[in-house]
Amino acid sequence: MLGIKPAAAPKEVVVKIRNEMLDDLGRYDTTNYKGLFMKIFVADDIDKLWHMRPDLLVALKETLGEDKGTERMATITDLFVGLHPAAKRSKSSR
Repeated sequence: MLGIKPAAAPKEVVVKIRNEMLDDLGRYDTTNYKGLFMKIFVADDIDKLWHMRPDLLVALKETLGEDKGTERMATITDLFVGLHPAAKRSKSSR
């Protein structure tokens, strides 16, 4: 989606998504991902958070296993629908 920028999301929406991502890193034993935690913590817009999803997925898969990590990431990705042009609703939530 070249050239398409995400719309500016309300601050409370950015905070909600950021907190979901941080909660996952804090809830599970992801001590190897302190740097990712800090990057997410300081992210202040939807686009920045969107582009941290692959790193979060790696952490979740390592911690929870392939299936559960992917499932959790689908839930997080669903939060971006309507906020980021690349976000599509996951099959599990249709």
